[in-house]
Amino acid sequence: MLWEACHRHLETEINTQTKNALKNEDELEFSGQIARPESFPASFADFERLVVPGKTETDRRATYRDFLREHLAENKHTSGSASDNDALEATWDEVSVEVARNSLEPFSEHFYYHRARQFLKWKKGRDKRMNLERASKGGAAMKAKAEAQKATQRG
Repeated sequence: MLWEACHRHLETEINTQTKNALKNEDELEFSGQIARPESFPASFADFERLVVPGKTETDRRATYRDFLREHLAENKHTSGSASDNDALEATWDEVSVEVARNSLEPFSEHFYYHRARQFLKWKKGRDKRMNLERASKGGAAMKAKAEAQKATQRG
């Protein structure tokens, strides 16, 4: 009985350490990419200016809204608070409410870095998807061009 209790405790401890290591690894991945505002709490404008890429405020806001739309939909799906169809997309109304809330409430240091890591992780995935799409479109175009050249040579 004592052996079983020790084994369960050890198993719990190992699981906790593994989860913490994965969390720290995720945090470290983007830690050097997150610009620090002058002071905390930080404004939403500071967050967008320092974390979200874009030439203009409008560009940055559009990118942030895209992030929120996917982020909110993902949270609905994983929390089980919506059906599969509802979880596919967050509505623009939900995104607008979240942007308004972000604009009104200053970002604590914890929330600032947490949201920045979420955003950068999303951006990395989006960039990877876009690169794959470009590559597949380019590959299809090259294939079509090669087939057209073959057809021209035959005809």
